[in-house]
Amino acid sequence: MWARLKRAFTNKLFKSLEEISSFIDNASNEINKDIVISTCAYKYIFFDPFWNEI
Repeated sequence: MWARLKRAFTNKLFKSLEEISSFIDNASNEINKDIVISTCAYKYIFFDPFWNEI
């Protein structure tokens, strides 16, 4: 998930820490189960039964 956030963050100009905080907050709120699965779509991640219950 870090790579996805980093791609969105790259080449943006933030004038304050508040703007960075707001960006991270908004980016985090946009993440849903489908985005996580598409970003981390590796079979070995889902071998653990924990991930199948979410």
